[in-house]
Amino acid sequence: MSHLSATARMAAPQHLTRDRATYTSQSLPPSTVVITVEGELDAANTAHFGSYVELRLGTADKLVLDLSGVTFFAAEAFSAVHKVSVQAAGQNVQWNLLTSDPVERMLRICDPDHALTDLRRAG
Repeated sequence: MSHLSATARMAAPQHLTRDRATYTSQSLPPSTVVITVEGELDAANTAHFGSYVELRLGTADKLVLDLSGVTFFAAEAFSAVHKVSVQAAGQNVQWNLLTSDPVERMLRICDPDHALTDLRRAG
């Protein structure tokens, strides 16, 4: 029996495409979840985005939400990210947010008090 490295043991990424956005989640040992979103987050798919993140948040001690591939980010998507922040705090999950220029632009507008500043890392 061979021994697998930690990298080899990580779960295979799961991909889902929905309404102009692609969601990928990957679990890393022991309990980190990386969610990558590419494409557009708008009024048509924000509820699904929120549900997708919420479902995976329940199995994580750490979450990385990678929005560096997001090309359009609506105000509704900001609300979904804010909800992730509240849920993560309630579940004691540490998380980070990687951003793209459109995400940064909306965060400057919707988060003028910089409540999410400590979480943000430019992608």
